[in-house]
Amino acid sequence: MIQYIFLPPIFLLFKISFLHEIFNNYRNMHIETMGQQLELLQHQWIRKQAKIWHSTQNVKKSKSK
Repeated sequence: MIQYIFLPPIFLLFKISFLHEIFNNYRNMHIETMGQQLELLQHQWIRKQAKIWHSTQNVKKSKSK
């Protein structure tokens, strides 16, 4: 009888800590992927800006000729 009284709380604690660990891992993973996505967006934006800048430079060169 006593075993059955003490087992469930220990099992619940283990289960809660296990779920907490999984949640933390998922959250950290999600934060990492968000960081990577931001980095990618930043690179794309820089590339786009560079293209715009180059096209304006070409226009200026053709006008100055």
